[in-house]
Amino acid sequence: MRRTKEEAEQTKESIFQAGIDLLAKKGIHETSMSDIARAAGVSRGAIYWHFENKEALLREIRGRLQSFYQDLVDAVRNDSASLAESISKAVRRLFEKYRNDPAFRRLQDLNIKISVLYAGNDSMADDIIKTEEQDIRIFCEAVDGSPITDSCSPLQLFMIMESLVGGLLIRQYVRQETLSNEDIDAAVAFMVRGFSGIGEISEN
Repeated sequence: MRRTKEEAEQTKESIFQAGIDLLAKKGIHETSMSDIARAAGVSRGAIYWHFENKEALLREIRGRLQSFYQDLVDAVRNDSASLAESISKAVRRLFEKYRNDPAFRRLQDLNIKISVLYAGNDSMADDIIKTEEQDIRIFCEAVDGSPITDSCSPLQLFMIMESLVGGLLIRQYVRQETLSNEDIDAAVAFMVRGFSGIGEISEN
């Protein structure tokens, strides 16, 4: 029984990897479940056993990214350094992973496509909104009580962070290039100065 479960997980992973490879190469709308089944070497029945439709596969992509971002927020929450320093370390870790981990970069790029292509799809749009609401709640809990939030609410801080980080991720995806060490240093330094400035305002 245990062997069967392990084999099922291996099959699911093979389908997932074949799926994201095709989605990245052919495009989300242009890739069918049949295409993915052929690429993974499984039957149509097998692929629908693990993913009921293409949207389920797309949700799996977002779920795996969500786990990484959850780890980043946990790191900020558990760091004894200042909030500005903790967030800066998390941002650096994100951009370095995007640059150095091709598998993660592919998932992140696909997530950008999903967010754009499914903005008008009720089912996926609701899922995207729910995921963002969860991100906001977790982030706000992590930063609540920091001196910075005296003059900038946790939600406002989240929106600022999302705009800065998201904008840089989108730029890298569109230009098909990653940030250099110097670029990452500059982005982190800018955020540190920004957060320090907000902190100074809240103390006055």
